[in-house]
Amino acid sequence: MASLVADSILVTGAGRRVGLHPAERLLAAGHPVIAHSHRESTTIDKLRDKGALSLISDLTDDTALRDLVDNVKSQVQSLRAIVHNASIFEITSDRIDVAVTQFQRMIAIHAIAPFYLNTSLHALLLECSQEHADIIHITDIYADNPNYRFDAYCASKAASQNLALSFAKRLAPKVKVNIIQPGPILF
Repeated sequence: MASLVADSILVTGAGRRVGLHPAERLLAAGHPVIAHSHRESTTIDKLRDKGALSLISDLTDDTALRDLVDNVKSQVQSLRAIVHNASIFEITSDRIDVAVTQFQRMIAIHAIAPFYLNTSLHALLLECSQEHADIIHITDIYADNPNYRFDAYCASKAASQNLALSFAKRLAPKVKVNIIQPGPILF
């Protein structure tokens, strides 16, 4: 049996944009990275080729979320950090049935999945060999200053932000929990 990897860094939504950059930088700096993505892609293949453990999982699916946690627990000894980057960004539909479905998916990805991952994996964070471990929630400037066209997105990112504040109190001092609120980003 292969030995478990210590002090890994889990990055959700690592297959593109904001999640891809830190995953690449962390790998280049020699950190073991678990690159989560919703689906297979050429960028996930490239991260895998650079040494990342890639885990494909739909964060809106309860069974897939449990499987993701089980996969992480079976392959790592400890976690140095969790970066909650996975996201959906879209204009809220004018059709209420579509808007409710959008909102449910966004709450699942931006709030329920981070809650589940933080709660289920906190023991691995406590095993980190460093002085402290980190959880980083990538939220949005819209969490504090919502845009009505993206109201479901803004509300779900605000939930993520509040969740991070709660975990900061719960897991201190061994685990530091921070929020990053990017604005518009050019890719």
